[in-house]
Amino acid sequence: MDQETNAYQAENINNQAPVMLVTGSARRIGAAIVKAAHRQGYRVIIHCHRSEQDANDLADHLNDIRANSAKVIVADLTIVNDKAALDSFVKNIVEAFGQLDVLVHNASRFYPSPLGSINHAQWDELLLTNAKAPLLLSQALLPYLRQQQGCIISLLDIHAHDRPFNNYTVYNMAKAAHRMMVQSLALEMAPEVRVNGVAPGSIFYLTLLATKLLITSSNKVLSMLSPCGA
Repeated sequence: MDQETNAYQAENINNQAPVMLVTGSARRIGAAIVKAAHRQGYRVIIHCHRSEQDANDLADHLNDIRANSAKVIVADLTIVNDKAALDSFVKNIVEAFGQLDVLVHNASRFYPSPLGSINHAQWDELLLTNAKAPLLLSQALLPYLRQQQGCIISLLDIHAHDRPFNNYTVYNMAKAAHRMMVQSLALEMAPEVRVNGVAPGSIFYLTLLATKLLITSSNKVLSMLSPCGA
């Protein structure tokens, strides 16, 4: 009977836990944020596009630790260009756990675009993932975040503010737009929803130093949450 009671209490606590969506979170810094949030008791939605196997493996691992605490949603962020697809994506997010407390914009394309080789495809892709999608997702999910008095946290880049990364002009511009989005939405969504950004810089590969940077960055993201999801 005690075991049944404990199991019921654990399930009840889990069902009341706040919910975080992290875009592009199957690997690297996104996965680190998901793991850190899960350790703090969050239920997590792992979004991915091409890394579905990594996302499922991560969800399985987290669900082994705490049952029904992690779910995967697969989507190309070009869904923001189609109202029906975006509405379906939002529906899937909300139905995953019935609420949304924290939205973390982590998904990002990152590659050079040297002057003389810049083309429309680069512009469209880099602006989509780094500026357009975060804005339109924030707008679409605002009613649900407002309901929970939630938070939006954006992963920015130190190169988006007075420190442009050489040969990455389009990326720099896109991240600068994202940074301004954060500042603008912080005004427009207040006081119901808090909006913040963190700029960890580039992490190219998983050395010991990069691993420490992942941990530091994920901790910075989580430090912005209180009182969101409290």
